[in-house]
Amino acid sequence: MVELKTAQFIFDEPLSDYYTEIIHCDLDTSVEEAVTLMSRSDQDIIFVKSNIPGDNPLNEYIGLVTGRDLRDRVLNDNLDKNMPVMKIMSSPISTISMNSSIFESLILMREKNIGHLAVTDYTGRIRGVIHRDLLFSIQNNSASLLISEIQKTNIVQDIFPMQKRVPSLVKVLSDSGANSKIICRKISTITDSILKKLINFAVRELGDPPLKFSFMTLGSEGREEQTLLTDQDNAIIYEDPKDEKEAVEAAKYFLKLGELVCTWMDKSGYTFCPGNIMAMNPKWNKPVSEWRKYFKNWITKSTPEDLLKVSIHFDFRPVHGEDVMTIELREFINSLISENLSFLQYISRNALLYKPPIGFFGNILLESGGEKPSTFNIKDSIQLIVNFARIYALKHNISETNTMKRLYQLNRSGELTDSSFREMEEVYDYLMRTRFRHQVEAIKNNTKPDNDINPKELTELEQHMLKYIFSQINNFQKKLSFDFTGSA
Repeated sequence: MVELKTAQFIFDEPLSDYYTEIIHCDLDTSVEEAVTLMSRSDQDIIFVKSNIPGDNPLNEYIGLVTGRDLRDRVLNDNLDKNMPVMKIMSSPISTISMNSSIFESLILMREKNIGHLAVTDYTGRIRGVIHRDLLFSIQNNSASLLISEIQKTNIVQDIFPMQKRVPSLVKVLSDSGANSKIICRKISTITDSILKKLINFAVRELGDPPLKFSFMTLGSEGREEQTLLTDQDNAIIYEDPKDEKEAVEAAKYFLKLGELVCTWMDKSGYTFCPGNIMAMNPKWNKPVSEWRKYFKNWITKSTPEDLLKVSIHFDFRPVHGEDVMTIELREFINSLISENLSFLQYISRNALLYKPPIGFFGNILLESGGEKPSTFNIKDSIQLIVNFARIYALKHNISETNTMKRLYQLNRSGELTDSSFREMEEVYDYLMRTRFRHQVEAIKNNTKPDNDINPKELTELEQHMLKYIFSQINNFQKKLSFDFTGSA
């Protein structure tokens, strides 16, 4: 249903977001010069500009030449390449308003049997050009098609550009009103498909693994909550070796596996983790017994300060390999926590260090300096709900890692009332959708997506909603504080 809705919404999208800039030349420009201009600009169409004094400025372009024109009228007919382009241009120019939909443009192209249309603004002036091939590629950017292409790929380098198609898919989903659960699920499914394919490529290159293993994702990827600001958080867990020789061989193999996969993921648009929490780091590429030691130390011996940097490890999720290893590791963690409840108190205190950006008088608190002054970090606010869901999930031995699924399970267990569950679900969804819209807009403006939002970019209603949501998060934190620290 989501795929069908997305496809329908794509057809209803206005052309204003999809046309490309045009290049032009004068009437007396030679065919050879026009070809050079098209080649330099990597364009298949050049518009011919009128240089006759007194012409209507709104109709400044009187014709155009396409790559097909050059092939059919010049090369095939052996015409003089020094002739002016006006001799081979097509005229008049077929136009369509930028407020028209993709569907309308495709119908018009079919009626006129052409592969392009000039796009005009509200005054009738030509502002750009839309190509049929581009419209079809936009339509084909559905998640199912992209995943199918990933699965059919036989060359590792062909995977690298696949992730670049995700932002346009997210934009369509976001604009069509899809909730954050659907958008996150689409992104995660694509990421998982890319990761699985790269692991298969790595195994093909290295040979069969010496021991059974599981490639895990952590953090936002482990929670299936990735956005368009992508980096890696992953790890490898493998069977305990039988002897020293097998241990050396396994460590060497799986580290090489991690290096290949993480490097390829970086080339595919998933940047290296700044904290080096990746399978290419020997520290996070260990046998089962070592992973058990990690979690045992974190749960039984760590101070609250120690736990600040390891919380994402509790959001691990298997993507490839033997799921039984991660299932057994989760059961081991649950049994340790049930015997060491002070651990929950420690991570709750850490979670309570972060406060929603709302002042005493209900105003949104903004950064006063740094790289992004007059903004607030929406990820920090979302993280408060992520932490809440994680802590109570650990308390109730819930194996789910996704925040929405954790909240649902907490509702079923009776930890959250129906009204509290719906409220948290709506708060989380609103913040995530706001985050997606902000990141989509950044990519549209050719800037790097981030989580820093300037309230001035929001409508008055959106600002009011955020203030209300931040006040509600305060209430969620009061429950967390009361349940685990004894104070509200």
